[in-house]
Amino acid sequence: DCFEHTQWEVFEHIDLATYTESVLAYIKFCIENVTVVKRIRVFPNQKPWMTGRVHMLRARDSAFRSGDRALYSAARVDLRRGIIKAKADYKTKIEEQLASNNPRQVWQGIQSITIYRGCDLTAGDSS
Repeated sequence: DCFEHTQWEVFEHIDLATYTESVLAYIKFCIENVTVVKRIRVFPNQKPWMTGRVHMLRARDSAFRSGDRALYSAARVDLRRGIIKAKADYKTKIEEQLASNNPRQVWQGIQSITIYRGCDLTAGDSS
């Protein structure tokens, strides 16, 4: 834990700039120690409605490999129903974002519909 080994005397400064700098450095230090960096890979063929809740895909594949025709048929039906529900949930989420009075949520809804990916130019590029 970050706070167990903290020397609180470090934060006792008369100068506001020094105090601010030490507090911000400590916050950054704690964030680096406590949080976990996680890399998420996004592929162009990923569907936005395909969430972690649609686990029926694995069940269908394992039913196919088992050779049980009735189990495979039931798993296909469950998968189809799960996808329809996931698409409906995604549609509702996007509609709520577009209907809200919050401009940020409206813009997020537009970005998710158009698969907007921002500009890759850095501030130093002049081309």
